[in-house]
Amino acid sequence: MNPFEEITTRIITLMEQGHIPWRKPWASAGTSEHALNFSTKKHYRGINAFLLPVMGSLQGYVSPYWTTYKQAQEKGGQVRKGEKGFPVVFFSFQEKRLDQLDDNGNPLLDRYALLKRYTVFNIDQCDGLDAPRPAPVATPAAFSPIDAAERIVTDWRDAPPIRYGGARACYTPGSDRIQMPPRDAFHGAEEFYSTLFHEMGHATGHASRLDRDMKPLLVSRHSYSKEELIAEFTACFLCNRAGILPHTEENSAAYLRSWMTVLKNDPRMAVYAAAQAQKAADWILHTRAADAETRRAA
Repeated sequence: MNPFEEITTRIITLMEQGHIPWRKPWASAGTSEHALNFSTKKHYRGINAFLLPVMGSLQGYVSPYWTTYKQAQEKGGQVRKGEKGFPVVFFSFQEKRLDQLDDNGNPLLDRYALLKRYTVFNIDQCDGLDAPRPAPVATPAAFSPIDAAERIVTDWRDAPPIRYGGARACYTPGSDRIQMPPRDAFHGAEEFYSTLFHEMGHATGHASRLDRDMKPLLVSRHSYSKEELIAEFTACFLCNRAGILPHTEENSAAYLRSWMTVLKNDPRMAVYAAAQAQKAADWILHTRAADAETRRAA
């Protein structure tokens, strides 16, 4: 099974069990929504940022830190016998020298991306490793503005206008506008911001921004396409940045079935959609220059 198929199989299994990987359906006291590498302390990105916290929570792990077998040994620890790891994937950029020369007589280079797979273990599966435990993130019982989420919305420099009213949340590419229901119509602040972040994810696809193909939204707002996955992934990235623990969301069986059909037909879609979503989140958060390689790969 190749990495695309392996990751997609895990997503489909979670969805069939009632779990949506990019919408963690519960809040566990003392846990973190972020997955970090134990050695580098860096956040995992792309599809890894979604699957590791969910898989960790399903197994009851408290630590947000993950490590490869080799990294654990290098830090003086050891993965316990019988523990099973989880796959993570990364894009590795390669260059191939072509038999052609540019105008200055230098060889042309073909730059491409390869998908690499690694197996990681949670620190709770290891002995001899000591990592700090994250403080629990408080979830408001009723709607009230969340400062970190508000800053993401207000600090987006080239954001489209956001209008409030009615009972529909959508992004219209033609007018480059986001429409949202009133804030007090939502059950809580998390639901409001996750919905707004979803529409902001769509808005990054406008021709003046990342210039994605927005035809699916023009044809049918409810098309379960790659663009919908990108927007959902983007919402989760931004929710994670804001420190939000998303509540359980009711999704229709048709909604899940449609996405599972798309994923089964194209095992690469989840990984590529997550990479596009990382670009979208970086665009909103103004870190797009630092993520240039990810953008070119996707």
